[in-house]
Amino acid sequence: MNSDYKEKTKAFLEKRLKEYEKKIIKMKRKMKAAKVAFVFCISLSVVSSTVCASLTALIPPVAISVLTADGALAAAVSLKFNLKDKKQELNSAICKLERIRKNIDYIISCNGDFTEKEFKEIVANC
Repeated sequence: MNSDYKEKTKAFLEKRLKEYEKKIIKMKRKMKAAKVAFVFCISLSVVSSTVCASLTALIPPVAISVLTADGALAAAVSLKFNLKDKKQELNSAICKLERIRKNIDYIISCNGDFTEKEFKEIVANC
């Protein structure tokens, strides 16, 4: 009976491990895209502000207003891609993945000494 719990738990944890590995890969991919968008928006903001400042005497006031609004819009978009929260979410998922791996190692190391209580505890923590 103990080996039955062991096999059930191992199968459950391996399934969760695969799910979290896929989730982390997706999160890393999204984070790369967000970084590119963030850098682009900041660059656009800096360039439009520089153009606005350097050509103040040469261009009409309407163009200055448009360039300023463009810079502000780019800065606002860059704030939307705040990478700090995404990094924390990724770190949390990585910690969860490591916890699952440790549980799998623990199950493998139990040679028939795996109880229903341990089964319920591990499943509850994952």
